[in-house]
Amino acid sequence: MESINILLRLGYTRVPTKSGKIFHESIQKAFKVFGQTSYRDLMDQITSKTGMSETELIKNFHLFEDALRKLTGTVSAKIMMDVIKEELIKYTHLKSIAHKTDEIIAKVNEYGVYDFLINTPSAEHILVLYKHAETIDLILSDFFSKRTQAPFGLVSEFPTKIKDIRNITYDVLSGLYQKDMLPTSDTFKIRSGPDVIKKEPSTIEIDMKKTAKKLSDWINNMHSCNISGHITRFADQDGTWYIRNDLGVEHLKLESSFGVKPYLQIILLCAYDVSKIPSDDLRSLIKCHGYVIVENKSLELYKAPEVS
Repeated sequence: MESINILLRLGYTRVPTKSGKIFHESIQKAFKVFGQTSYRDLMDQITSKTGMSETELIKNFHLFEDALRKLTGTVSAKIMMDVIKEELIKYTHLKSIAHKTDEIIAKVNEYGVYDFLINTPSAEHILVLYKHAETIDLILSDFFSKRTQAPFGLVSEFPTKIKDIRNITYDVLSGLYQKDMLPTSDTFKIRSGPDVIKKEPSTIEIDMKKTAKKLSDWINNMHSCNISGHITRFADQDGTWYIRNDLGVEHLKLESSFGVKPYLQIILLCAYDVSKIPSDDLRSLIKCHGYVIVENKSLELYKAPEVS
């Protein structure tokens, strides 16, 4: 994948997942259902039969599942695996154990990424390179899930369904439309229908040139209202909008101005639909961010070399 190759060439390193610990604890909990000594007894038998250590088996969950089946039989192994899967899906967005083991493993591997998004305690500049709309929906939902008294803000294509955050759409930000604003206490929404009128091309051109400045002011004004002592959170749903509307250069300058590690007490999450990013822009974009989340087979988190 091009983005991962660029990350590695720039010295970014992948942040280890927390899946090993999760698999270990889930297996322990599941086996204890069958008795306090069940985990140790079964694991000792499996390691003896396979010649592999407990750590090796946990890291290679398929091998553990196969060894369990050979030791206890298909029916007993399925019962045990179903109990284990019930524990594992607690660390995913999956709703049932009906999913294949491969899918559950992949989603458990993503747990560290979502935990980072929810609980990161310091100011960070995070890039998300996503492939699917449902992925960024989950990321944004989790990013804004841990509420504090600090303001949260989102720029998005359509008014967001996430409650109690400040929201502005790209059309409103850019002035592409003359809109009848419906201000609430903390959101902006656009009326549809005859109240929405396209501006004249000359006006659009002027407004588009000012968009990056308006975005910067919107973020800074939102942060200046933060007297809570908690970190301000801001997200941009799809930064390729700026590229597609001839604002790529101005927006990249704004991205760069915040720094790999923001000087403000703010967490900036800048999401981009990776299929819409020109190859020539990808390297420059990555270099502006301290952390990068890449949607590959599962979500992977990378850290810049200068970030401690």
